[in-house]
Amino acid sequence: MSAAVSIAIIDPETWTMTAQNASHVEHFGKADGKRCFEVLSLRDSPCPFCPLRKGGEPIAPSSRPVELNPLMPVIIHWMPVPQGPQPAVIESIIHLPPSTGTGNPTA
Repeated sequence: MSAAVSIAIIDPETWTMTAQNASHVEHFGKADGKRCFEVLSLRDSPCPFCPLRKGGEPIAPSSRPVELNPLMPVIIHWMPVPQGPQPAVIESIIHLPPSTGTGNPTA
């Protein structure tokens, strides 16, 4: 069985999700202009594991295993890309079976 991959495009200045694939909508619901941490972790501030920095600081491509909740261990990959005059970050999330747990809770 293959792992599901959810993909979203994020504005690194505001953390706003500007696009999602069908898997992302299925796992997290429609973003409708919400910020990524509101959608992924139901938080009101950036996730502690997030490499994005407000103020336009560039990020390097990176990956990290996290548990969005005890039943949703994932590996998140962040890849900065140019998108017209505004930079963007592609966030891809590989969903792991719950039994594989990462040991890295978000809280």
